[in-house]
Formats: sequence, C-alpha cells, structure tokens
Amino acid sequence: MEPRIHNGSTVIVRVQNDANNNDIVIVMIENEATCKKYHKYSDSVVLNPINTNYEPIILDKNSNIKILGKVVRVIEDFWNIKVLFAVL
Repeated sequence: MEPRIHNGSTVIVRVQNDANNNDIVIVMIENEATCKKYHKYSDSVVLNPINTNYEPIILDKNSNIKILGKVVRVIEDFWNIKVLFAVL
C-alpha cells in the first residue's frame, strides 16, 4: 500500500542527514524543501513524488541536495482539525 500525504496533513520528521532507498524524506534542493520517496543509484538520485500527479526528480549523484530528515508519521487533517498529543 502506497503512503498518502494529503494537503493539510502534518508530517512528523526525524532529523537526519541520510536515508535508505524507499524512505520518505524531506529534501532541500536549491533552497526549496520537498517531501519525496528517496532512491539512490550508483550514478543518480531519484526523488519520487508521493502524489502520482507529479513527475520524479532525477538528479546526478553529485547534485547539491541535502536530506533534512525522514518522515516517521503522517497525521491526517480531518475536517480541518489538527490534534497532536505529546508526552511532556
């Protein structure tokens, strides 16, 4: 089952600067952050969109991208109400 991240969803991200193939990550590309599924190959990095209406981003392995973190949880925004509980 493919992950779904809708407009209005909140993603919880573990800050880290590396990723494994198929991880959903927050990546900085040319001063713009994006949320994509990460795939590293010997000569390139492919960032596949979660939303199939968009095209993959294919980058040379030497491209200047920065992994900001890995998505560890998605919180849906049902009826525009966001509830997030934290243990203090």
